[in-house]
Amino acid sequence: MEDVYRQAAEPEERLEKCVLCGRTVPVWRESHISERRYYVEGAGQLCARCFYDVYQNELAF
Repeated sequence: MEDVYRQAAEPEERLEKCVLCGRTVPVWRESHISERRYYVEGAGQLCARCFYDVYQNELAF
């Protein structure tokens, strides 16, 4: 029975977390950084909200 709970929790453990807020991001840890959205070299994976909060002035046209 314990194995069932471990398997159910496993997918979320394989997902990245935002380095700023800690939210789970729908990006597999195994995915290459070139395939990720909202990844910042030298910092790590961000969620969409934190990415736009940090870069909102640079993204303005």
